[in-house]
Amino acid sequence: MPPISSVAEAVSRMEAIIAPLPRADGVACFARFYLAVTQGVEADSPA
Repeated sequence: MPPISSVAEAVSRMEAIIAPLPRADGVACFARFYLAVTQGVEADSPA
């Protein structure tokens, strides 16, 4: 897997990782929280 070079790529990769996980899984819950934080960083970052 190539390294991530942007926040958008990180968001995309995290969404792909989270998609197949069961909603009640503890790791999935943490990953969704981390995704939300990362999306907030992306929204607040200059273009």
